[in-house]
Amino acid sequence: MKKAIFFTVFFIFLFLDSVITTFPLTLLLLICATAIWKESFLLVLTFLAGIIIDIHAVRPIGQTSLFFTLVLTAILLYERKYEIASLPFLIIMSFIVVIIYAFVFGYQTPLAHGLLSIPFSVLLFFLLSLSVKKQTKIY
Repeated sequence: MKKAIFFTVFFIFLFLDSVITTFPLTLLLLICATAIWKESFLLVLTFLAGIIIDIHAVRPIGQTSLFFTLVLTAILLYERKYEIASLPFLIIMSFIVVIIYAFVFGYQTPLAHGLLSIPFSVLLFFLLSLSVKKQTKIY
């Protein structure tokens, strides 16, 4: 049930990202989901989302999916070195990644995109962390 909610939000963000706004909502959702769940199906979902965004944005196909996939792969590589499911790591990573995304794809205000990504990533982190089952032991 929780994954169904994730996929619903994912497709809404994908629509908003590819048709209405230039803010990378899909990227933030995938970064938060990767930090929390650490599952490999997210890489395939990331690649497909990038292809769809490129088609709708009339960019060369594969640019966005390559960027998204490299970002999530880098996050998964840092899993052993840092605690990626923590809020400070997520804030810093989303800020840096969104600034790079806005700069690479030629948006006018990369710093504003980066600053706007912080509250979105915090909100998405808390919403997705509700889906993680808490295992409590009763002694």
